[in-house]
Amino acid sequence: MSKAKVVPAGLMLPLPLQFLAAWLAVWLGRVLQQEVDYLLAENRVLRERLGNKKLRLTVAERRRLAVLGEQMGRKALAKVATIARPETILRWYRELVANRYDGSKRLGPGRPRKCGEIVELVVKMARENEGWGYQAVAAGRTHGCAVASDGSLSCWGEDTAGETVPPSGTFVAVAAAKYFSCAIRSDGSLVCWGDNTSGQSSPPTGVFTDLAVGSSMEIPSKAHGCALSDDGKVTCWGDNFVGQTTPPDQTFAQLSAGDLHTCGLSVSGQLWCWGLYARQPLKRSCVRKHSRSLLAASSKAIRAR
Repeated sequence: MSKAKVVPAGLMLPLPLQFLAAWLAVWLGRVLQQEVDYLLAENRVLRERLGNKKLRLTVAERRRLAVLGEQMGRKALAKVATIARPETILRWYRELVANRYDGSKRLGPGRPRKCGEIVELVVKMARENEGWGYQAVAAGRTHGCAVASDGSLSCWGEDTAGETVPPSGTFVAVAAAKYFSCAIRSDGSLVCWGDNTSGQSSPPTGVFTDLAVGSSMEIPSKAHGCALSDDGKVTCWGDNFVGQTTPPDQTFAQLSAGDLHTCGLSVSGQLWCWGLYARQPLKRSCVRKHSRSLLAASSKAIRAR
């Protein structure tokens, strides 16, 4: 059997005093509740007088309400809050805490200054590691390739047809599509590796400055590539299912390839495309997608005039 806790006789109040203390507690609680009821009624009257007008509280007023509201908690606030919803008052408190630990006001304009030791260390690392970093990168369907600052080439990802096994040498540019990749060597020659079903990995000879490769997502064998020579002429190779390897006789400055089409930016600023959905010369768009619906809408607009 557990023994009852014995209270020292000196700490035990006489029974009349215990009754008086209990009565005072009840009376004080009743008085406080009456004050709370009065304040609630007064707030409701004020809110009714205001109607739909919003109270514009100052920052100091919000701070006072937020601190007291956080101490009360959401349930207690739901019973007494009339100026704002409990969620709003608690949000004010969260913003107050966030602003207290926000150090952005102490920052000056521009980037923070770096100490001299860090600057010297970065410069030293750059001088001692000339091959540090990369100068070109390309992503195919399931693999990627990158040319490092020293010209070395590395690939990674899924190796279905040898597309992640690049040749040795130094390179300046790289492009990747589904199951094959191509790159420009430092002497300007082209080299490709991976799937060669449509001849996409058998590039032409010559000196080139830019290249682009593409392949059909549904039929990977429908793949092609195009390269830009130093005189601005384009040479293409691979599958010519819809004319994607038949470029126009123009002088180009940049190339880009899609699934079954290729686009180029001419030196005069015009966009030219060849292959599926292509139309040339182009001034503002490259792909003739939804052309029928656009033509139909234009015809309706002309007839409406």
